[in-house]
Amino acid sequence: MKLLTISICLVVLSYGCSNNSPTSTEPTLDTTTKESSGSWTIQRWDGANWIDTADKLSIDKTWRFISYLELDDRSVRIKGGYTLDLSNPSDNDVEFSFNKLSFDDKDGIPIYEYTFYDIDRFVSANGTDSYSGMFEIDLNNIDTANQITEMILWASATIPVE
Repeated sequence: MKLLTISICLVVLSYGCSNNSPTSTEPTLDTTTKESSGSWTIQRWDGANWIDTADKLSIDKTWRFISYLELDDRSVRIKGGYTLDLSNPSDNDVEFSFNKLSFDDKDGIPIYEYTFYDIDRFVSANGTDSYSGMFEIDLNNIDTANQITEMILWASATIPVE
């Protein structure tokens, strides 16, 4: 009888400590859509330097994490997407270029920087443009991903040089 009781206790204890137990609390990826707005000063080329103009290109940005895959080393690959809505109130056509996304925590500290080939968008004078893209980032774990609160664009807004 003692052997049966000990065996039952071991089964209950090992199930209660497993990842499949009903009391296990695995982290959940935050997939809420995040929104922010900003603007870039539009620059023009004066023949020798880029000079700031008084005009600004407005940007509304939405982004979110979509899913994740746990890798062999227990790190995670996060897939996500974003949309940029650009608005150019100036009387000049504008080229908006970006090639880097920085994923920052609530204190503005970068957790991950995602670099890629230049993406160029042309926004007509007094016009708008929209761009959607995807990203994949590798992080230590889901908790690290959930610390990310902002996606920052590294970009420029310039009047095309003729």
